[in-house]
Amino acid sequence: MQIPYLILPIAFFIAGILPILFWNRRTKVNFNLYLLGWLSWFCAVSVKFFIATVQVLNWPIFYTNVSLMVINVTILETTEVLSAFFFLKYHPTLKEVRDWKGIVAFSLGFGCGEALTMGVVLLSSISVPFSLEFIIGSVFLGGFIERLSAIAIHLSSACFLALFLINRKKSDFVLGLLSKDLCATMAAVLTVTSLPWALLPSITFVESIFVIYAIFWIVVLLYTKRKEEITKELPKQAVKIDRVVKIDRVNFLIPAVIFFFFLYLWSEIIAPTLTLSPLSRIFSQIGLFLLITIIVYPILERTRSASATEITVAGAVAFSLYIGVQNIMTGLVPTTGFLNKAMMPFFGVLCAVGVYRFLIRTRIEK
Repeated sequence: MQIPYLILPIAFFIAGILPILFWNRRTKVNFNLYLLGWLSWFCAVSVKFFIATVQVLNWPIFYTNVSLMVINVTILETTEVLSAFFFLKYHPTLKEVRDWKGIVAFSLGFGCGEALTMGVVLLSSISVPFSLEFIIGSVFLGGFIERLSAIAIHLSSACFLALFLINRKKSDFVLGLLSKDLCATMAAVLTVTSLPWALLPSITFVESIFVIYAIFWIVVLLYTKRKEEITKELPKQAVKIDRVVKIDRVNFLIPAVIFFFFLYLWSEIIAPTLTLSPLSRIFSQIGLFLLITIIVYPILERTRSASATEITVAGAVAFSLYIGVQNIMTGLVPTTGFLNKAMMPFFGVLCAVGVYRFLIRTRIEK
């Protein structure tokens, strides 16, 4: 029978939304903490995809040599750990969040944001001729369980990093690093069939391994939390979270529409006319959005007091939505290439915000 290819995105959406709804119902924590967690993941993956793309184009040995590929994938996974760490340590809101409710909210945003983004990117109107039993059992349940496992791994890693910032125990940072990096190593070892130790009898087997792995790290996290003290309330000198988190709807929508339009312009008009090498195309695409951001950001900051967080959130949402719309319009089977397209222009926005905040503004103040 013909089934719309929407089952997997729906599974990802449900897996991404349910943990947030559950935690929000219990804690009533500021919703923007989830959004900051998702933004941290998006920043990390954009950097990781950029590095991986440059490697593929210039040093393909990292992906043709199996042993090097496993090592490289493990190292690249560290970008997500570092992103969560830097957000928790330096973001003006998150560096004040040292209570368990806020930490879990950020960590859930980190993992659930990935599930929701992948759900959007995987949207497609194509129909696939599979039986109803296969769709419900393998596609929906498999996707749902796989995403829950990934969310649990993201959650444990980010929480360990937060515990390190609170208690300064090096073991917590190591646990946060290992929980993410070993996950990437396992994925490579279990799925690369050319490895002598590869174990891939079925997708169900691989998913079961990751479920056990995720449960293991959640247990370790809960055990660590029981042993270490975490403040139940924010420090008295901390600014109230509701006032610190600043994501205004208008400040978010204006750059989102601008980025969406220019991504369409790039895809439909500029990109087909260029006769550049793949690497030059990537850098020209990044440069285009870097230029747009450097022009738009100062205007919004002076006229509407827009923050760097609002600009980067707008860029991340606009680019992922554009790829989802493109998939629906074309009816193609989504691949990782679609997500890669969305990440490259966002990398330009990320660089532009960094240049403006840390270089241009510093010079003006001096």
